[in-house]
Amino acid sequence: MIQTYILQNFLPGDRVQLAPHHDLWMRGAKYGTVERIGRRAVHVRLDVTRRLARLSPEDIGELIL
Repeated sequence: MIQTYILQNFLPGDRVQLAPHHDLWMRGAKYGTVERIGRRAVHVRLDVTRRLARLSPEDIGELIL
């Protein structure tokens, strides 16, 4: 079963894995940490590139607890 997330599922500091369909995941940036939550997007600091990526909740594959 595929998990669908909404913005309210995330908190700053949460660890996430990007969804496999996302271009960044295919480039090796698979994990990151949520820095902030906007009105339409989750801002994630990627582990590999240290870049801040603005992702929609559909682009998050898994919330790592």
